[in-house]
Amino acid sequence: GAPLNPGATAAINAIRPAQTWLSDDELKEAESVRWFARTNRIPSVLSAVKWFVLHTPEAVSAPPIQVCVEEFHVVKRCEGVRHTSLYAYRHNLAVFCRQFGERQPVTITPKEMSDYLMKWENPATRRHKWRTLATFFGWLVRMRYALENPAVLGMQSPRIPSPERFILTPAEARDILRRAKHTDAIGYWALSMFAGMRTSEIKAVQRLPNPWSVVRLGPGVIDLPAPITKTLARII
Repeated sequence: GAPLNPGATAAINAIRPAQTWLSDDELKEAESVRWFARTNRIPSVLSAVKWFVLHTPEAVSAPPIQVCVEEFHVVKRCEGVRHTSLYAYRHNLAVFCRQFGERQPVTITPKEMSDYLMKWENPATRRHKWRTLATFFGWLVRMRYALENPAVLGMQSPRIPSPERFILTPAEARDILRRAKHTDAIGYWALSMFAGMRTSEIKAVQRLPNPWSVVRLGPGVIDLPAPITKTLARII
């Protein structure tokens, strides 16, 4: 029902005399297909058929999603993925399996994926779920258990608003330190202001069996391993 672009209209008019057995709707559909093939770099019908024959049988015979999830976990453990990431994969995919676990990956549509992600109103939570599912279905496509990634097709990576930031003046920082000097919060403010540690990093250090193990008082160094920083190890 969409209007044809001028190039498509000219192409239809050019082939109409030789193909009068095609109706206007059939000509429009044929040109739309050819336009799609060109814009998506599909060289020929033969290459499209070969791709379809190569991928479809494995996708149709793929195990249900709950079985694929277990295989995915094994692969990620073998790849040496961090423990925190493995936990996130397992938790998020377990929730997903409660709704779709008995179905095959190829049957999940982008619309279903979008509706599933919209259940979480918090943008940060939705993006966390989206990243896990985009990674999982990307792996399914590589394994030929699925033909496309419905997480990517159904929704772009959700954006979250940047938090408002403020900068303490020296007087404000001095006042906070004076108020916290004889409280349990002094450690947090000292590490935050003078070491530049994030709140999540300070909490992670506090959960260690021996929090002082990362502190070297002699050279004045704090060693933050990768599990605490969630990226790369850092020396402060």
